[in-house]
Amino acid sequence: MRYGRAKQARKTLQFFQRSLGLTAPYHIILDGTFIVHMLNQKVPLRERLDRTLQHGKFTLYVTRSALKELEKLEESAPEKNKGMFQQARQWGLDETDQILENAPQGDDIDNDELGEPAKDILKHVADHPGYLVASQDETLLHILRNKGSAPVLRLSRGVLLLENPSKASQQQASVVEKKKWTVAGSVNKAEKALANHVRAEQRRPQQSDNSQQQRLSKKAKGPNPLSCKSKKRPAGDDKMEKKRKRRRKGSEGEE
Repeated sequence: MRYGRAKQARKTLQFFQRSLGLTAPYHIILDGTFIVHMLNQKVPLRERLDRTLQHGKFTLYVTRSALKELEKLEESAPEKNKGMFQQARQWGLDETDQILENAPQGDDIDNDELGEPAKDILKHVADHPGYLVASQDETLLHILRNKGSAPVLRLSRGVLLLENPSKASQQQASVVEKKKWTVAGSVNKAEKALANHVRAEQRRPQQSDNSQQQRLSKKAKGPNPLSCKSKKRPAGDDKMEKKRKRRRKGSEGEE
């Protein structure tokens, strides 16, 4: 795993740890589309997940509806593709740690573009925030990004990617952070007073520097030479000046 991707994955995990309380051991739901792509591209999933999740422990889940969907696809697929769906279903049965049987009861998801496995995943995420979702279903991923309630894992040309927080995730995190500073938040009076004191100390040097600069800029550097009267010469200076002029004239005549 490249250093840049590892660094970005670490930042993303830290973000969701602050906003959703997401910590190891991580719980990852895989759907059928992800399993099929992973097997076709021969991705060593557990090894890649170990690196992406910064060696944190994790548990793999698959929904019962995803396994049923793979079974139906195997039955309806052409003969050359049957083995692919059969292998994906068997991998879900053998390699995942737990099968999620029934989706939690909740509001029905009215979206004709989503299959039952995707709807089940959305219900599980809504009922228990803290899941990571691994999928190649763009419709499902789009909904998860807009909700901002679950980190997203996907494959791109055989590379496992942990997506950066979406705008919705960042907005939710800012709302949570603001609530901490309200009366009913988790920040007590002593912490608020300390934070206000630190802000005041940070502003004070800037204010003193600005006032000093203003004083220096307003202060006159010296008298205006145009407004000053010229100095009066002593009376003897005029006579000396005339003598000098006369001498010069005389000297020029002698030459």
